[in-house]
Amino acid sequence: MNPIRTVIAEDEAPARQWLRGLCSKHRDIRIVAECSTLSETSQALRSQETDLLLLDIHLGPHVGFRVLEGVPASAVPLVIVTTAHDQYAVKAFEKNAVDYLLKPVREERLALALERTRRRLNAGLTSEVRAEIRAALEPMQQLFQRGVSTGAPGRVIAEHNGSLHVLETSAIEMLETSGNYVILHANGGEYTLRATLQEMQESLPAKQFLRLNRSVIINVTFIERIDRDADGAHEFVLRAGRRVRVGRSYRNTIAELIRGQGLLPRQ
Repeated sequence: MNPIRTVIAEDEAPARQWLRGLCSKHRDIRIVAECSTLSETSQALRSQETDLLLLDIHLGPHVGFRVLEGVPASAVPLVIVTTAHDQYAVKAFEKNAVDYLLKPVREERLALALERTRRRLNAGLTSEVRAEIRAALEPMQQLFQRGVSTGAPGRVIAEHNGSLHVLETSAIEMLETSGNYVILHANGGEYTLRATLQEMQESLPAKQFLRLNRSVIINVTFIERIDRDADGAHEFVLRAGRRVRVGRSYRNTIAELIRGQGLLPRQ
C-alpha cells in the first residue's frame, strides 16, 4: 500500500495536533509537512510531492483557498477542506474539492473522507482532476476574502448563530476586537468574522467609520452624544446605549474633529 503523502495546513496548534493524532490511526497516511501559514503551505506543496492537503479556510491573516497560487499544475494535490462554517464546506464539496470536515473534526468523519481520498487516488490523480481542484478553490478565494466585501460595494460577510450573513456596512453600528476575531454589532445582533480591526478599518468607508481606541471602531451615523469624563476624555454614546471611551493615543485626533464640528475624517 503506497503511503498517502499528506500536508496539514492549519494555523491553530491544537487543531494541527488533533488532526495529526487522527491521521496517525491510519497506517497509509504519512504527514510530510505541518504548516500554519499560507506561505509555508505553498512552499511545502512546491518542494515535495503531496497527495493530500488538509486545508483550513483561514491561515493566519490569509484565505486558505489562495494556497495553490504559484503551485505548478502538476503538483496540485487532492484537498480536504476543514472549516467551522457549513456554508463554506458545502460549496467546496460541490465544486469537486475532495471532501470537507466540519470542526471539531470527528474521527469517523475523517475516516470517511480518507476512504474517498483513497478511491480517487486509485483512480489516478490526472491533470484533469488537478485542474478541477484548482478551479474549485479559485472562486472560493474570491468569494470569502476575510473581512472584505462579497464583491458588491458596501457589504461584509460575517457569521451569526452558525450561518453566514451579508451585512450592509451602513447597518454596522460598532466593531470591536475579540481575540482573533472582530465582532460586528448590527441589526440588533452580534456577528463575527476572523480578521483584525486594522484590516476592517482599511476596508470600510473612511468617512463613515471612526477608530476610537485600539479595540473599537464606530459608525458615526449611530452617535447619539459625546460626553466628557472627569479627566476630560471624550466618551461616545451610541443609539443603543453603548458607551465607548476614546483611547489615550486617539484623544488629540478625536478632539480636533469635535472642535472642528467634523466627526467624519476628512479625505
